[in-house]
Amino acid sequence: MLSLVVLAAVFHAEPGWNGFRGAGLGAVYLEMKAPTKWSENENVVWKVALPGSGSSSPVVWEEKAYIVCYSGYGVEGAGGKVADLKRHLVALELKTGKEVWQVQVKGVAGEDGYRGYLTEHGYASSTPAVDGNGVYAYLGKSGLHAYDHGGKKLWEADCGQESDPRGWGSAASPIMVGDLVVVNAASESRAILAFDRKTGKQVWKAEGGTLALSFGTPVLAKGLDGVENLLVGAPGEIWALNPKTGKLVWYAPLRGRGNISPSVVAGMVQGESLAFVTGGFESKGTTALRVGGKVEPKGGRQAWEVGASSYVPTPLLHAGRLYWVDEMAALKVLDASTGKVAHEGKLPLKERGGRSRPVYASLVLVGDKLYCQTRREGVFVLSTGEKPEVVGQNRVEDGGDFSATPVPVEGGLLLRSSKMLYRVGEK
Repeated sequence: MLSLVVLAAVFHAEPGWNGFRGAGLGAVYLEMKAPTKWSENENVVWKVALPGSGSSSPVVWEEKAYIVCYSGYGVEGAGGKVADLKRHLVALELKTGKEVWQVQVKGVAGEDGYRGYLTEHGYASSTPAVDGNGVYAYLGKSGLHAYDHGGKKLWEADCGQESDPRGWGSAASPIMVGDLVVVNAASESRAILAFDRKTGKQVWKAEGGTLALSFGTPVLAKGLDGVENLLVGAPGEIWALNPKTGKLVWYAPLRGRGNISPSVVAGMVQGESLAFVTGGFESKGTTALRVGGKVEPKGGRQAWEVGASSYVPTPLLHAGRLYWVDEMAALKVLDASTGKVAHEGKLPLKERGGRSRPVYASLVLVGDKLYCQTRREGVFVLSTGEKPEVVGQNRVEDGGDFSATPVPVEGGLLLRSSKMLYRVGEK
């Protein structure tokens, strides 16, 4: 059972944050507002102890929030056996944080052992997707599971039980593409998989060996020619798939030739439809590409390429600028049309040791402020523009790890640690 502390609130939620980085995977919500100041004793609407750990974000649909956790094995300090691993999908009242329902799914034989970088994020790293019919949770080797909003199971689909070469486990999140739910099951089957969202029947499969170290969530982007691409970054290359069939439309080389953890970012920049791919440890880099059909766009497929990169957090595109705070808390602002670094700095963290990478979460833009969740030192609030400045730093303490990207809700944010879920907002 969840342990709940309700502190105050009256809100009317709107559908919108329906998957990783929200509607359109852009993490930009200009019409919403969130506080710039909170603490344990200020602007915390409610907090709830979760039934297990995890680093995935919650999602929101109407008056409910949904979140995935894991327990039984691989929880920091708890020991256990891999056979005891189970994952939880929990539905909460957005207004109060009260549990509405919870389901549990056992792990399968061959789950990756709790060692190496898997200990940094655990077994619940994929953010669910949600629509009017229900919620879709990708549970790694246990597959893709669909439930209606009352907690009734609709279907489940096998996505494979392989392991990536480094045993890091799943990280990509499912997305809704028309009548399909699409999953980057690179770790489990070296494939991108698409399922009918009502029946769970597999509709198409796009597979390839280079996906072995692809951890990002696919994203949709439409070219100036009207052709829609489903974009996935992989070591050394980007795939552009037909979202209805999974057939390859085009691919292009990338500067980043190591594993690709951030998701592709896409949008319009000075009249061009561009996609941005970053990552590639240890061979790093960021590449901007023109999207669209098989015919190479005017000016070529590649718009620019630079050596700067973010290894874990996904960048944010807004007003012609590409922002990121990378895994080492380095802030960069790039001109999205040229790749030129307009500004760089560092978050003023007190501790840079202990945790090798102090930031896993991606930036979120709410109103005119950027919100950066760090793993141990709270959320930094930054101004936008060519040279962002820190305008606030806010912490709630529970001894857990905050690796999940914040989720905007009316008047505030949902913040997830490895132990708790918080709703912060002005009262």
